[in-house]
Amino acid sequence: MDLNFTIAVAPNATNIQNEMKHIKCALLYADKITLISPFAAIIYQITDKSNQNDEKHILQLLLKIMKLSKSSNPSFYKENIQFFQSALDQVKQKAYQNIPTMERLKFRHDLIEQLKTMNATLFEYVGEKDCSDLTKLIKNNQVIIQNFNHTLDDPDGCSMEYYESLIKSLDNSYPIFDELSSNLMKYSVQDKYIVLDDMNGSKIKHAGLVKNHIVRLPSFESASIDELLDIKNELSKPLIRYRSQMQKYSNTIKSLPWDKDFVQECEILYRNEIEPELLNIDEAINDNTFLKNLGYSFMCDANTFKSMGGLFIGITTATVLSSFCDTLSTESAAIMASTSWIVPKIVSTYKDYTEKKKQIERNNLFFYYQANKLMNQMI
Repeated sequence: MDLNFTIAVAPNATNIQNEMKHIKCALLYADKITLISPFAAIIYQITDKSNQNDEKHILQLLLKIMKLSKSSNPSFYKENIQFFQSALDQVKQKAYQNIPTMERLKFRHDLIEQLKTMNATLFEYVGEKDCSDLTKLIKNNQVIIQNFNHTLDDPDGCSMEYYESLIKSLDNSYPIFDELSSNLMKYSVQDKYIVLDDMNGSKIKHAGLVKNHIVRLPSFESASIDELLDIKNELSKPLIRYRSQMQKYSNTIKSLPWDKDFVQECEILYRNEIEPELLNIDEAINDNTFLKNLGYSFMCDANTFKSMGGLFIGITTATVLSSFCDTLSTESAAIMASTSWIVPKIVSTYKDYTEKKKQIERNNLFFYYQANKLMNQMI
Protein backbone atom coordinates (compact mmCIF):
# COMPACT_ATOMS: atom_id res chain seq x y z
CA MET A 1 0.00 0.00 0.00
CA ASP A 2 1.39 3.39 -1.04
CA LEU A 3 2.27 6.01 1.55
CA ASN A 4 0.82 9.19 0.07
CA PHE A 5 1.39 12.67 1.44
CA THR A 6 -0.51 15.90 0.81
CA ILE A 7 1.25 19.25 1.05
CA ALA A 8 -0.87 22.36 1.55
CA VAL A 9 0.73 25.76 0.97
CA ALA A 10 -1.30 28.96 1.23
CA PRO A 11 -1.44 31.18 -1.88
CA ASN A 12 1.62 33.25 -2.68
CA ALA A 13 1.71 35.06 -6.03
CA THR A 14 5.45 35.74 -6.06
CA ASN A 15 7.24 32.36 -5.91
CA ILE A 16 6.88 28.65 -5.15
CA GLN A 17 9.88 28.35 -2.81
CA ASN A 18 7.69 27.31 0.11
CA GLU A 19 5.99 24.67 -2.02
CA MET A 20 9.32 23.22 -3.15
CA LYS A 21 10.75 23.21 0.38
CA HIS A 22 7.81 21.15 1.64
CA ILE A 23 7.91 18.89 -1.42
CA LYS A 24 11.57 18.09 -0.76
CA CYS A 25 10.70 16.99 2.78
CA ALA A 26 8.04 14.57 1.60
CA LEU A 27 9.93 13.50 -1.53
CA LEU A 28 12.56 11.64 0.47
CA TYR A 29 9.90 9.76 2.43
CA ALA A 30 6.55 9.44 0.62
CA ASP A 31 5.53 7.34 -2.37
CA LYS A 32 3.48 10.10 -3.97
CA ILE A 33 2.74 13.73 -3.16
CA THR A 34 -0.38 15.79 -3.82
CA LEU A 35 0.26 19.53 -3.76
CA ILE A 36 -2.52 21.91 -2.74
CA SER A 37 -1.38 25.33 -3.93
CA PRO A 38 -3.47 27.69 -6.09
CA PHE A 39 -0.37 29.45 -7.38
CA ALA A 40 1.46 26.22 -8.26
CA ALA A 41 -1.70 25.02 -10.01
CA ILE A 42 -1.56 28.05 -12.31
CA ILE A 43 2.16 27.52 -12.99
CA TYR A 44 1.47 23.92 -13.99
CA GLN A 45 -1.46 24.85 -16.24
CA ILE A 46 0.74 27.37 -18.03
CA THR A 47 3.57 24.86 -18.60
CA ASP A 48 1.34 21.93 -19.61
CA LYS A 49 1.50 21.76 -23.42
CA SER A 50 -1.81 19.87 -23.53
CA ASN A 51 -3.44 23.19 -22.59
CA GLN A 52 -2.07 24.82 -25.75
CA ASN A 53 -4.03 22.86 -28.34
CA ASP A 54 -6.28 25.70 -29.56
CA GLU A 55 -6.61 29.46 -29.51
CA LYS A 56 -9.24 29.54 -26.78
CA HIS A 57 -7.11 27.62 -24.25
CA ILE A 58 -3.99 29.63 -25.10
CA LEU A 59 -5.83 32.90 -24.57
CA GLN A 60 -7.20 31.62 -21.25
CA LEU A 61 -3.64 30.87 -20.16
CA LEU A 62 -2.48 34.31 -21.27
CA LEU A 63 -5.26 35.89 -19.24
CA LYS A 64 -4.19 33.93 -16.17
CA ILE A 65 -0.66 35.24 -16.59
CA MET A 66 -2.04 38.75 -17.02
CA LYS A 67 -3.93 38.47 -13.76
CA LEU A 68 -0.76 37.33 -11.98
CA SER A 69 1.06 40.39 -13.33
CA LYS A 70 -1.59 42.80 -12.05
CA SER A 71 0.19 43.52 -8.77
CA SER A 72 3.79 43.23 -9.97
CA ASN A 73 3.37 45.19 -13.23
CA PRO A 74 0.07 47.14 -13.16
CA SER A 75 0.86 49.25 -16.24
CA PHE A 76 1.50 46.13 -18.36
CA TYR A 77 -1.73 44.63 -17.07
CA LYS A 78 -3.75 47.75 -17.84
CA GLU A 79 -2.33 48.09 -21.36
CA ASN A 80 -2.92 44.48 -22.45
CA ILE A 81 -5.75 42.92 -20.46
CA GLN A 82 -8.50 44.32 -22.67
CA PHE A 83 -6.85 43.06 -25.85
CA PHE A 84 -6.58 39.46 -24.62
CA GLN A 85 -10.10 39.48 -23.18
CA SER A 86 -11.55 40.80 -26.45
CA ALA A 87 -9.58 38.24 -28.43
CA LEU A 88 -10.95 35.43 -26.24
CA ASP A 89 -14.51 36.72 -26.69
CA GLN A 90 -14.07 36.71 -30.48
CA VAL A 91 -12.51 33.23 -30.56
CA LYS A 92 -15.53 31.88 -28.71
CA GLN A 93 -17.86 33.15 -31.45
CA LYS A 94 -18.97 30.73 -34.16
CA ALA A 95 -17.95 33.30 -36.77
CA TYR A 96 -14.29 32.70 -35.83
CA GLN A 97 -14.46 29.22 -37.36
CA ASN A 98 -15.25 30.78 -40.74
CA ILE A 99 -11.91 32.58 -40.85
CA PRO A 100 -9.53 30.90 -43.35
CA THR A 101 -7.52 28.07 -41.80
CA MET A 102 -4.14 29.59 -42.60
CA GLU A 103 -5.09 32.83 -40.84
CA ARG A 104 -6.26 30.94 -37.77
CA LEU A 105 -3.03 28.89 -37.70
CA LYS A 106 -0.95 32.05 -37.95
CA PHE A 107 -2.94 33.60 -35.10
CA ARG A 108 -2.39 30.46 -33.00
CA HIS A 109 1.33 30.57 -33.77
CA ASP A 110 1.51 34.23 -32.71
CA LEU A 111 -0.34 33.42 -29.48
CA ILE A 112 2.04 30.55 -28.66
CA GLU A 113 5.03 32.82 -29.22
CA GLN A 114 3.43 35.41 -26.95
CA LEU A 115 2.82 32.72 -24.34
CA LYS A 116 6.48 31.62 -24.51
CA THR A 117 7.66 35.19 -24.01
CA MET A 118 5.34 35.79 -21.06
CA ASN A 119 6.21 32.39 -19.57
CA ALA A 120 9.92 33.21 -19.68
CA THR A 121 9.28 36.48 -17.86
CA LEU A 122 7.00 34.79 -15.32
CA PHE A 123 9.44 31.96 -14.61
CA GLU A 124 12.28 34.43 -14.13
CA TYR A 125 10.09 36.29 -11.66
CA VAL A 126 8.88 33.17 -9.84
CA GLY A 127 12.13 31.20 -10.04
CA GLU A 128 13.05 29.18 -13.12
CA LYS A 129 14.76 26.38 -11.17
CA ASP A 130 11.75 25.81 -8.92
CA CYS A 131 9.35 25.88 -11.89
CA SER A 132 11.53 23.41 -13.80
CA ASP A 133 11.83 21.06 -10.79
CA LEU A 134 8.09 21.10 -10.18
CA THR A 135 7.35 20.32 -13.83
CA LYS A 136 9.87 17.45 -13.77
CA LEU A 137 8.30 15.91 -10.65
CA ILE A 138 4.83 16.12 -12.18
CA LYS A 139 5.97 14.46 -15.42
CA ASN A 140 7.68 11.69 -13.42
CA ASN A 141 4.47 11.04 -11.43
CA GLN A 142 6.12 12.03 -8.16
CA VAL A 143 3.80 15.00 -7.60
CA ILE A 144 0.12 15.55 -8.41
CA ILE A 145 -1.22 19.10 -8.56
CA GLN A 146 -4.62 19.73 -7.02
CA ASN A 147 -6.80 21.53 -9.58
CA PHE A 148 -8.68 24.69 -8.63
CA ASN A 149 -11.88 25.90 -10.26
CA HIS A 150 -11.35 29.35 -8.74
CA THR A 151 -8.25 31.44 -9.39
CA LEU A 152 -6.37 33.91 -7.21
CA ASP A 153 -8.31 36.85 -8.62
CA ASP A 154 -11.38 35.33 -6.95
CA PRO A 155 -10.09 35.30 -3.34
CA ASP A 156 -13.34 34.19 -1.70
CA GLY A 157 -13.95 31.28 -4.04
CA CYS A 158 -10.28 30.27 -4.06
CA SER A 159 -10.01 30.39 -0.26
CA MET A 160 -13.09 28.25 0.24
CA GLU A 161 -11.89 25.70 -2.30
CA TYR A 162 -8.48 25.66 -0.60
CA TYR A 163 -10.05 25.08 2.82
CA GLU A 164 -12.21 22.24 1.51
CA SER A 165 -9.10 20.61 0.02
CA LEU A 166 -7.38 20.76 3.41
CA ILE A 167 -10.25 18.90 5.02
CA LYS A 168 -10.30 16.20 2.34
CA SER A 169 -6.55 15.65 2.71
CA LEU A 170 -7.09 14.36 6.26
CA ASP A 171 -8.98 11.32 5.05
CA ASN A 172 -6.88 10.12 2.13
CA SER A 173 -3.25 10.98 2.93
CA TYR A 174 -0.67 12.12 5.43
CA PRO A 175 -0.95 15.92 5.42
CA ILE A 176 1.86 18.42 5.79
CA PHE A 177 0.70 22.02 6.24
CA ASP A 178 2.61 25.28 6.03
CA GLU A 179 2.31 27.75 8.89
CA LEU A 180 -0.78 29.57 7.62
CA SER A 181 -2.58 26.33 6.79
CA SER A 182 -1.68 24.88 10.18
CA ASN A 183 -3.20 27.90 11.91
CA LEU A 184 -6.31 27.50 9.82
CA MET A 185 -6.61 23.86 10.88
CA LYS A 186 -5.86 24.76 14.50
CA TYR A 187 -8.74 27.22 14.75
CA SER A 188 -11.06 24.90 12.85
CA VAL A 189 -10.41 22.14 15.38
CA GLN A 190 -10.71 24.50 18.34
CA ASP A 191 -14.03 25.89 17.08
CA LYS A 192 -15.35 22.36 16.36
CA TYR A 193 -15.66 22.94 12.61
CA ILE A 194 -13.48 19.85 12.30
CA VAL A 195 -13.51 16.83 14.60
CA LEU A 196 -10.34 14.77 14.31
CA ASP A 197 -10.65 11.06 14.95
CA ASP A 198 -7.70 9.02 16.26
CA MET A 199 -6.63 7.92 12.79
CA ASN A 200 -6.52 11.45 11.37
CA GLY A 201 -4.68 12.72 14.43
CA SER A 202 -2.13 9.92 14.09
CA LYS A 203 -1.50 10.72 10.41
CA ILE A 204 -1.10 14.43 11.10
CA LYS A 205 1.45 13.78 13.86
CA HIS A 206 3.32 11.25 11.72
CA ALA A 207 3.62 13.68 8.80
CA GLY A 208 4.58 16.55 11.10
CA LEU A 209 7.31 14.46 12.73
CA VAL A 210 8.71 13.46 9.34
CA LYS A 211 8.86 17.09 8.27
CA ASN A 212 10.54 18.11 11.53
CA HIS A 213 13.24 15.45 11.27
CA ILE A 214 13.96 15.52 7.54
CA VAL A 215 14.79 19.23 7.63
CA ARG A 216 17.32 18.46 10.38
CA LEU A 217 19.54 16.59 7.92
CA PRO A 218 22.58 18.91 7.78
CA SER A 219 22.84 18.96 3.97
CA PHE A 220 19.11 18.80 3.24
CA GLU A 221 18.69 22.43 2.12
CA SER A 222 21.53 22.11 -0.40
CA ALA A 223 20.38 18.79 -1.88
CA SER A 224 18.75 18.98 -5.29
CA ILE A 225 15.55 17.26 -6.35
CA ASP A 226 17.52 14.79 -8.49
CA GLU A 227 19.85 13.97 -5.61
CA LEU A 228 16.95 13.31 -3.26
CA LEU A 229 15.34 10.97 -5.80
CA ASP A 230 18.65 9.10 -6.25
CA ILE A 231 19.03 8.71 -2.47
CA LYS A 232 15.46 7.49 -2.10
CA ASN A 233 15.93 4.95 -4.90
CA GLU A 234 19.24 3.67 -3.49
CA LEU A 235 17.83 3.32 0.03
CA SER A 236 14.41 1.92 -0.85
CA LYS A 237 14.70 -1.10 1.48
CA PRO A 238 16.01 0.79 4.54
CA LEU A 239 13.23 3.34 3.93
CA ILE A 240 10.61 0.68 4.74
CA ARG A 241 12.15 0.10 8.18
CA TYR A 242 12.57 3.83 8.76
CA ARG A 243 8.88 4.44 8.06
CA SER A 244 7.95 1.78 10.59
CA GLN A 245 10.17 3.40 13.22
CA MET A 246 8.78 6.87 12.51
CA GLN A 247 5.27 5.54 13.04
CA LYS A 248 6.31 4.20 16.44
CA TYR A 249 7.91 7.51 17.34
CA SER A 250 4.89 9.53 16.22
CA ASN A 251 2.65 7.41 18.47
CA THR A 252 4.56 8.80 21.46
CA ILE A 253 3.89 12.43 20.43
CA LYS A 254 0.93 13.93 22.25
CA SER A 255 0.74 17.34 20.52
CA LEU A 256 -0.46 18.16 17.01
CA PRO A 257 1.85 20.08 14.63
CA TRP A 258 0.07 23.38 15.27
CA ASP A 259 0.30 23.06 19.07
CA LYS A 260 2.99 25.07 20.85
CA ASP A 261 4.54 21.94 22.41
CA PHE A 262 4.91 19.96 19.18
CA VAL A 263 8.37 21.25 18.19
CA GLN A 264 9.65 20.73 21.71
CA GLU A 265 8.33 17.16 21.78
CA CYS A 266 10.08 16.48 18.47
CA GLU A 267 13.30 17.97 19.86
CA ILE A 268 13.17 15.79 22.98
CA LEU A 269 12.45 12.70 20.89
CA TYR A 270 15.35 13.45 18.58
CA ARG A 271 17.78 14.09 21.43
CA ASN A 272 16.75 11.07 23.54
CA GLU A 273 16.01 8.44 20.89
CA ILE A 274 17.31 9.31 17.44
CA GLU A 275 20.62 11.06 18.02
CA PRO A 276 22.04 8.31 20.27
CA GLU A 277 20.96 5.64 17.78
CA LEU A 278 22.64 7.49 14.90
CA LEU A 279 25.82 7.58 16.99
CA ASN A 280 25.53 3.82 17.60
CA ILE A 281 25.25 3.21 13.85
CA ASP A 282 28.29 5.37 13.17
CA GLU A 283 30.36 3.57 15.81
CA ALA A 284 29.27 0.16 14.54
CA ILE A 285 30.25 1.07 10.97
CA ASN A 286 33.64 2.40 12.07
CA ASP A 287 34.29 -0.74 14.13
CA ASN A 288 33.22 -3.08 11.34
CA THR A 289 36.01 -2.55 8.85
CA PHE A 290 37.52 -5.52 7.10
CA LEU A 291 41.10 -4.77 8.07
CA LYS A 292 40.19 -4.13 11.70
CA ASN A 293 38.29 -7.43 11.87
CA LEU A 294 41.22 -9.22 10.30
CA GLY A 295 43.32 -8.36 13.33
CA TYR A 296 46.33 -6.22 14.15
CA SER A 297 48.68 -9.15 14.77
CA PHE A 298 47.75 -10.73 11.44
CA MET A 299 48.43 -7.49 9.58
CA CYS A 300 51.80 -7.01 11.28
CA ASP A 301 53.04 -10.54 10.64
CA ALA A 302 55.83 -10.27 8.08
CA ASN A 303 55.31 -13.89 7.04
CA THR A 304 51.76 -13.03 6.04
CA PHE A 305 52.88 -10.53 3.45
CA LYS A 306 55.70 -12.81 2.32
CA SER A 307 53.27 -15.70 1.78
CA MET A 308 50.67 -13.64 -0.04
CA GLY A 309 52.99 -11.33 -1.95
CA GLY A 310 51.26 -8.42 -3.67
CA LEU A 311 47.98 -10.35 -3.71
CA PHE A 312 47.09 -9.40 -0.14
CA ILE A 313 47.19 -5.68 -0.83
CA GLY A 314 45.01 -6.14 -3.90
CA ILE A 315 42.27 -8.21 -2.31
CA THR A 316 41.67 -5.76 0.53
CA THR A 317 40.41 -3.11 -1.87
CA ALA A 318 36.63 -2.75 -2.01
CA THR A 319 36.44 -3.50 -5.73
CA VAL A 320 37.90 -7.03 -5.63
CA LEU A 321 37.46 -8.23 -2.04
CA SER A 322 33.99 -9.70 -2.46
CA SER A 323 34.66 -11.67 -5.66
CA PHE A 324 38.02 -12.85 -4.30
CA CYS A 325 36.51 -14.27 -1.12
CA ASP A 326 33.60 -15.85 -2.98
CA THR A 327 36.03 -17.57 -5.33
CA LEU A 328 38.35 -18.79 -2.61
CA SER A 329 35.52 -20.17 -0.53
CA THR A 330 34.64 -22.58 -3.35
CA GLU A 331 38.11 -23.30 -4.80
CA SER A 332 39.95 -26.60 -4.69
CA ALA A 333 41.83 -27.89 -1.67
CA ALA A 334 45.08 -27.59 -3.58
CA ILE A 335 44.70 -23.83 -3.94
CA MET A 336 43.62 -23.47 -0.33
CA ALA A 337 46.66 -25.45 0.77
CA SER A 338 49.03 -23.34 -1.29
CA THR A 339 48.07 -20.28 0.69
CA SER A 340 48.22 -22.15 4.02
CA TRP A 341 46.07 -20.74 6.86
CA ILE A 342 45.93 -17.20 5.45
CA VAL A 343 43.15 -17.62 2.90
CA PRO A 344 40.68 -19.31 5.28
CA LYS A 345 41.35 -16.51 7.75
CA ILE A 346 40.55 -13.86 5.12
CA VAL A 347 37.43 -15.68 3.91
CA SER A 348 36.14 -16.15 7.46
CA THR A 349 36.81 -12.53 8.35
CA TYR A 350 35.06 -11.28 5.23
CA LYS A 351 31.97 -13.36 5.95
CA ASP A 352 31.88 -11.99 9.49
CA TYR A 353 32.34 -8.47 8.14
CA THR A 354 29.46 -8.80 5.67
CA GLU A 355 27.13 -10.29 8.29
CA LYS A 356 27.79 -7.40 10.67
CA LYS A 357 27.26 -5.00 7.78
CA LYS A 358 23.84 -6.53 7.12
CA GLN A 359 22.95 -6.21 10.80
CA ILE A 360 23.86 -2.52 10.74
CA GLU A 361 21.78 -1.93 7.61
CA ARG A 362 18.79 -3.57 9.27
CA ASN A 363 18.73 -0.83 11.90
CA ASN A 364 15.44 1.07 11.60
CA LEU A 365 17.26 4.41 11.43
CA PHE A 366 19.87 3.33 8.86
CA PHE A 367 17.93 5.15 6.12
CA TYR A 368 18.16 8.44 8.01
CA TYR A 369 21.85 7.93 8.79
CA GLN A 370 22.81 6.93 5.25
CA ALA A 371 20.68 9.62 3.59
CA ASN A 372 22.69 12.29 5.38
CA LYS A 373 25.95 10.59 4.44
CA LEU A 374 24.98 10.43 0.76
CA MET A 375 23.87 14.07 0.75
CA ASN A 376 27.25 15.14 2.09
CA GLN A 377 28.99 13.14 -0.63
CA MET A 378 26.89 14.70 -3.40
CA ILE A 379 27.35 18.31 -2.32
